[in-house]
Amino acid sequence: MAATPHAALMVGVQSARLGHDKRSRELDEDKVEDWAWERTGELAWQKCEVECQEISSDEDIDKVAKPKKGAGLWGDGPPLASRLLGKRQEFADGFGLCSPGRWEPHKRQCAASMPCLGFAEQIGVELLKNLRSHLDMRALAMKLAVGRVQSTPFSDELISAGRELLFTALKFAGSKLPVRERQGGQPFFLAAIEEFLRISGVRVGPNAKLPRVPAIFEKKIKWRQYKEEESSLDMERDNYLSARDHARLVQKQFETEAAMAMGCMIEMPLSEAKQKFGDRLALASLGAIGKKDGSVRVIHDGTHGVGVNPAIVVRDQLRTPTAGDLQTVLQVLPGAWFGLTGDVARAHRLVRVAEEDWGLQACKTDVRPDHIWINTVGTFGIGSAAYHWSRLMSGVGRAAYYLLGQSELFILVYVDDLLWITRDKVGIEKIILAIYFMTIVGLPFAWKKFQGGVDLAWVGFELCLKGSKLGLSLARSQWLVNWLSDTADLGRVRIADMSAVLGRLSFGLTALGHLRPFLGPVYAWTAAMTRKVITGNLPKAIILIFKFLAKALADGGRLASVPPAPGDQVELFRTDARAEGHEIWIGSWAMDSTDTKRCRWFSEKLDHVSAPGLFTAGESYRQIASLELLASLAAVVVFGVPVQMRGRIHCSAGTDNKGNSHVVARLLTTRFPLAAFLMELAMQLQMVGANLELYWLPRLQNQEADALTNNDLTRFDEQLRQRFDLASFKGLVLSDMLACGTELYEEIKVARQRKAVQHVQRGRKLDALKVAQPWG
Repeated sequence: MAATPHAALMVGVQSARLGHDKRSRELDEDKVEDWAWERTGELAWQKCEVECQEISSDEDIDKVAKPKKGAGLWGDGPPLASRLLGKRQEFADGFGLCSPGRWEPHKRQCAASMPCLGFAEQIGVELLKNLRSHLDMRALAMKLAVGRVQSTPFSDELISAGRELLFTALKFAGSKLPVRERQGGQPFFLAAIEEFLRISGVRVGPNAKLPRVPAIFEKKIKWRQYKEEESSLDMERDNYLSARDHARLVQKQFETEAAMAMGCMIEMPLSEAKQKFGDRLALASLGAIGKKDGSVRVIHDGTHGVGVNPAIVVRDQLRTPTAGDLQTVLQVLPGAWFGLTGDVARAHRLVRVAEEDWGLQACKTDVRPDHIWINTVGTFGIGSAAYHWSRLMSGVGRAAYYLLGQSELFILVYVDDLLWITRDKVGIEKIILAIYFMTIVGLPFAWKKFQGGVDLAWVGFELCLKGSKLGLSLARSQWLVNWLSDTADLGRVRIADMSAVLGRLSFGLTALGHLRPFLGPVYAWTAAMTRKVITGNLPKAIILIFKFLAKALADGGRLASVPPAPGDQVELFRTDARAEGHEIWIGSWAMDSTDTKRCRWFSEKLDHVSAPGLFTAGESYRQIASLELLASLAAVVVFGVPVQMRGRIHCSAGTDNKGNSHVVARLLTTRFPLAAFLMELAMQLQMVGANLELYWLPRLQNQEADALTNNDLTRFDEQLRQRFDLASFKGLVLSDMLACGTELYEEIKVARQRKAVQHVQRGRKLDALKVAQPWG
């Protein structure tokens, strides 16, 4: 669905206050007057009775048949896939399941394969002619890339001409909706967007109702569990300290928004609001987060005390692009040579909310105690705001894609941050065309925030198109380097800060998988300390990890080469391990030939002298997962990765430990010494530019490696035997981690067993790391 003219605040209601009946009626989409009735926002609501709150159902109470997953303009074959944290997932570009951008360019539908797209592509051709006659499009793209555009580069005449072309074409195509109208309170030509998508063959319009849109979004299956006190209802609450400290600044910002053409806010006496909204008035607490330009981001707490968010049940699962999706784009478009990033101005504030719901978004600044402010549009802090914006933006994005046919171009959106990447010979013109079209239909860009070129910073990640690299942006990596270094030198950390930084590291290192294993011990230590101490002394192992990560990120390690697209995997070796009493064996053989007599191999016995760390955690047989991974590490070190396979091919290896296949895929474990072996394995693979996937083998298919761990060497040639001495192998990080890891995990064990739990007073929100030290 392209958009709902007035987005309802609720898509599911579980509160007496919010359970207000809304009338519903079927619309004849050929009747303009019906569409005009619908745009009041009432159709966005459904009758909210208890029996209608089955959130797992795809069916709404109106019984209108809705397009299922697979409907829409899907490309040829399955959509692209990406990998994140060891899991394969369908590619997401932020524009919904039926977005053309989820397929490789040559597999997308176009006018040649889908005649209904001829209309959209012809509109694109005509708009492109319009642009070429008025602009030097390449020069404009370069200005956008270096941030030299402060306001819209399209003249009023050019925008009007584009809109006239679009509106006239829609009328000739049979549209009966008021495509030239832009409803008060929002900048979009919603009817035009709707009709453009419909004529292009997409099921949209008044009958595609909230709250489930299976053709565009997956079903949501997990929701936040609210505490009972968060669902309690108060008529009004005090603002948080951050908002009270900036009360006049917040008041000034509200006055500015009230004066805007959209009329995003209305100030009214509290007595009038109570009379107008009755029991649907929820006066929420405000918070304020400072911004670089001296203004504040106002956060509306729709959860605590007002019971608004706990009553919202969003049934569609939103998906935004991940680091894995960015890797997929770079794999699909090798040789991409230009990209742009852009930002939508005030995105969540662009969605109009039905008037009867305004009272649920009320707040006050305390500058005028007897007056309150009413939000008339989407509001930061209301649970459904992101959902309504995503529905609107996804429609605009898909419409832009339909103009482009099979151009070698990707458009991605992360909430309100857009990314364009191309390797098409006329890619720059196609990017400007997409931006022009989005402007025509009413999308307001923050023009001064455009950046681009061959190096792009986007939502905290950085993409280097020329070298096909992905990693952390300079600002975010520098923040992490400084924090990790300073904290390691101090030797102490506030546990709340540690938890916040772990969140930042976890997000950032999705693009730097070889560093993710270093988070395992930090997670384990932080979990053991949380709620027991306010500030903790850092163990030696954690200090070592902090210093290593800081050095890795500072020394050019904030970027990593994107691996090749998954293709045929080559199995390099098979491994096994055995532990019995005080005896440990690891063995492996390289698959150099189908004849094991012509294959390299090793078989090593470990004891308390050569591997004391393997015995400190208890009986050796309990460490079988660690031993199996040690065997895989030894195989990588001893056999190596053939030069011709590095950076071009995905290598695999067999193991009969199913758990380790998941550990290596996710690159994370909190167990010791498994974590230490995983760190070393990840660094060894990164050093040679290889990717390794362990896959599980039934023991009967791994008999050769099993024989090696039982000292049965009859299947192999002694001349091809290799040796691995763990006692003398220092590795890149293994020796240090094994040396101090035992002490760390003993401390963690004691902390977990500690029965006396200290009750810690919660710190002020103002002290939270996200407020005190914003990331990047």
